[in-house]
Amino acid sequence: MKTRKNLFVLAGIFVLFLHAPFAQNISPDRLADWSRAGLSEEIEDPQLFISVTEFGAVGNGISDDTEAVLAAIQSAGEEAATILFPVGTYLITQPVYFHSELCFKGDGSGNTHLKFSLASDNESCLNITSSQNNEFMALSDGYQQNSTTLWVEGEMAIQSGDFVEIQQENGEWDCEPADWAQNSVGQVIEVVSVNGNQLVLKDPLRIDYSETLYPVIRKIIPIRNIIIENLSIERLDEPTDGGGKNIYMAYAVNIQVSGVESRKSQGSHLYATHCAHIFVFGNYFHDAFLFDGTDTRGYGVTLNMHSSNCLIENNIFRNLRHAMMIKTGANGNVFSFNYSREPRRSEPIANYSGDISIHGHYPYANLFEENIVQNLFIDHYWGPGGPYNTFMRNRTELYGIMMTTPNGQETRTQNFIGNEIEGNFPYGFYTLTGTDHFEFGNNDGGTCIPANTQNLTDESYFYEDSPWFLNTEFPTIGYPNNLSQNTIPAKERWISGGLMTMEYHPSSVGFEPLQTAPNKLILLQNPVTDNLQLLIPGNHRSLNYSIYNVQGQVIIAGNMLLDENKTDIPLNSLSSGIYLISVAGLSTGGSLVFVKR
Repeated sequence: MKTRKNLFVLAGIFVLFLHAPFAQNISPDRLADWSRAGLSEEIEDPQLFISVTEFGAVGNGISDDTEAVLAAIQSAGEEAATILFPVGTYLITQPVYFHSELCFKGDGSGNTHLKFSLASDNESCLNITSSQNNEFMALSDGYQQNSTTLWVEGEMAIQSGDFVEIQQENGEWDCEPADWAQNSVGQVIEVVSVNGNQLVLKDPLRIDYSETLYPVIRKIIPIRNIIIENLSIERLDEPTDGGGKNIYMAYAVNIQVSGVESRKSQGSHLYATHCAHIFVFGNYFHDAFLFDGTDTRGYGVTLNMHSSNCLIENNIFRNLRHAMMIKTGANGNVFSFNYSREPRRSEPIANYSGDISIHGHYPYANLFEENIVQNLFIDHYWGPGGPYNTFMRNRTELYGIMMTTPNGQETRTQNFIGNEIEGNFPYGFYTLTGTDHFEFGNNDGGTCIPANTQNLTDESYFYEDSPWFLNTEFPTIGYPNNLSQNTIPAKERWISGGLMTMEYHPSSVGFEPLQTAPNKLILLQNPVTDNLQLLIPGNHRSLNYSIYNVQGQVIIAGNMLLDENKTDIPLNSLSSGIYLISVAGLSTGGSLVFVKR
């Protein structure tokens, strides 16, 4: 099995040349290159490990652990470090701020809980932010769609490897102007090389910029290389006015949030603005205090203002106004294999809100693929969406796929390919407004739209191969499969009723065993065949272990003997599928997911 293609830059470049020929049912010029969505590079585990218990954290859910948590972070200075949260419930009463290369790791979303009670509705729990002071400079040339070369007016202090932000003024599409949505069209991009006033970009521009809208550029200095994983977050204090986020990111690059349960948030559970390469995997986002949408209250994951190349993959969403939201020029992002259920809003018909929501101010060229949701809405409350948003092999289970009536400017040039719409009246609508949409092979309750397009050969616009966490057919949704024939891992986790989160452990290709004891449980090979080969942290002679199936049932349990931190566990009795191994007696990183071939 191959690794996901966006993990390595060289693989991404290779895919860039092969991407367009794979689109047999749609003209490639209607698609973006989404191959680099997700992390731009792997985030290495810092060598400095700091436990909050070393600074007095109790983790009983009653004592205030704020000072201990902040002291643990402060002890790292600006160094790369992993802050460890052992099993427990940690009450925190101040916002927590990250610096680059700082990671938070718990002992699993069912074991480590961070509970926040903050003084202000406008404060967020976990903050990954960087302020920017550089001025914008005018662009003189090169700002056409698919261009990777720009010319800048004036002197610039930009080097290879820097990130830049490009933007322009809003065009005539802006029929619902707002102070917070000015300069919506833009992109956050890495620079490959600099030659005088010429910049070469790692990603192409995804839209045409216009001289009359004054396109500009500036260097940004983002916060970067952060992991939050294997813990739960809960907001305790109800909002009276604002909407603090559980995880807030601004000008952040190469951030991973995985295996996290986010329960009860004032605003969005995860909010990213002016960001790039945010990777959100295997999380469970659910519940809110209010569902009125003000200050993103009741939202799940929100990608805002120029955020680009983000990957939202294999998550569960429940009881939210909008599970997956793109707005204000977010572009080039991928939402795949997510499951959303029980949408909820404050207005009448409580479940009539978009789990997937294109929410105006011109988000463009985003890909939604292999998601199972209740409703997919493109609304015009804040004006139209931008072009080339692509809905590929998704399934709706309630009201369906709907575009609202335009209020001055219509949403145009969207792509609808291989989607399944379940349900009968008053559910199961497939209603489009606007013009210049591409439709192919959509299964509307057993009726193919457009007619005679069942010969859908495009499998994916993001994956080269079946993703490592998938144990069913690929592609899962859409022709040639029958309506509702297959499901996805996120929905399987929900149905099983066990742990809703999933740790991120992709298959390793050419993995070399460590020469010293690791800092967490490590698989030496994944997928596995006959034996599960492990590296175990710490100094142990033997440990007990349990192996669970996706329904949370113990399939194998026993004791393993260790030889220089290594062990082999025979798996001859296991059938093919996805399993979780949990090793007792480890303070952190004691469980992981593997695939049995």
